[in-house]
Amino acid sequence: MLSNLSELILYNLHNTSFKRIVSNFSFRIFGNIISRSLVVITIPIIARAFGPATYGNWNLILVIISYALLPVDYGFSTHGLREIACEKDKIKREEIVSTILSARLTISIITFVIATILIILFFRNNIGLMLSMSIGTLFIISQALNIDFFFIAIKNLFIPTLSQILGQLTYVACVFIFIKKPEDLLLLVVFYLSYYFIIAFIMIILYGRDYKLHITFSIVKYVQLLKKTFKIGSSAKIEMLASSFPLLVISYFHGSYQLGIFSAAKGFYTAIILIFQSLLLVLAPYLVNLKNLDIDVLKERLYFLGFFMLLSGIVIAGLFYLLGESVIYLLFGKSFGASRNILNLFLLLAVPISPLGMLFNSVLVYVGDDKNYLRTTLITSLVILIFTPILVYSYSLTGAVVAMSLSGFIYAIFSLIYVGRFFSKKIHNESLA
Repeated sequence: MLSNLSELILYNLHNTSFKRIVSNFSFRIFGNIISRSLVVITIPIIARAFGPATYGNWNLILVIISYALLPVDYGFSTHGLREIACEKDKIKREEIVSTILSARLTISIITFVIATILIILFFRNNIGLMLSMSIGTLFIISQALNIDFFFIAIKNLFIPTLSQILGQLTYVACVFIFIKKPEDLLLLVVFYLSYYFIIAFIMIILYGRDYKLHITFSIVKYVQLLKKTFKIGSSAKIEMLASSFPLLVISYFHGSYQLGIFSAAKGFYTAIILIFQSLLLVLAPYLVNLKNLDIDVLKERLYFLGFFMLLSGIVIAGLFYLLGESVIYLLFGKSFGASRNILNLFLLLAVPISPLGMLFNSVLVYVGDDKNYLRTTLITSLVILIFTPILVYSYSLTGAVVAMSLSGFIYAIFSLIYVGRFFSKKIHNESLA
């Protein structure tokens, strides 16, 4: 088996597509290393300036913003990526991008108005938090303008990476200069918005050099697009809700301080997961074409990727387990010392298996098996919804990590099962042809 794997690795090293993947991945990882390094600079500044309680409120704002984002990109980016990756005609590519932006901008404006009204109703007793959340919901418009899916589809990772770095540099500079105390929460929200608007505007400007945008505000276009992306959009939104659900449960049962402790560890775990998300984004145009490959080549590719993701997860988990304590104290200070044990649990239980589940679920997404992607998401989200309140109530923050890890394990298992079924059906159909 090891001999076959070695041959496969050597083959890939001389493969042109593989070299293109490595080149794009290098751009993405280089950007993420810089971006994550810049975040490393901001985390201790924000955490030390705010303290656990206000830091918990900051994470609560991010959760509320993510909920407001629910209808704005209902699988549209993934749909656009799949369509553009298979489409070579320039005019049709422009139509795809214009349709997606038109639909997203229309619904984002409507959503912003509704979200602001709801925030005022539910948080009117805390004026500072209410104002921060209301302004924060402008984030959804920045995401409506984001066209990174286009550049990923055409295998140009340089522009999204460049825009990300420039946006992050602006954000870091503002945080470093202005964030000094808990009362600066509103300022942080404004800087966070600026970060994402800069990313969106840079990509639109560079897109406009070779392509045209035709924006029309139309709820009809939104509904038409929604019909095409409902399954994949539902899956993505359910995933997002499930991932943020532990934060809401912790806030309800244990308050802002414990939420801040958990958020520090979860933030570090999320940064690790972003490495694998970057790789899968680079691979997206190639995963779209998996269903067109010869079955023997397909098996080799999936075997190689599966082995690589599993091994990488184990190695990274082990590395950061050794460094976790130092990182927590360095980034957050002694007041976040309790986050160390939570991070270690993430590294032991969640990180090793997460990359494998992400890979197989990405395969389902990009080969167009939206139905089974939705099934996998529903199953794993039910695990989160059922077990998180029970375990958090009984075992506090440890219970939240266990619930998330259990969900991740089931996520990987069911994704693998459905990928196997998809390609078994492909083999069967080819044999009949």
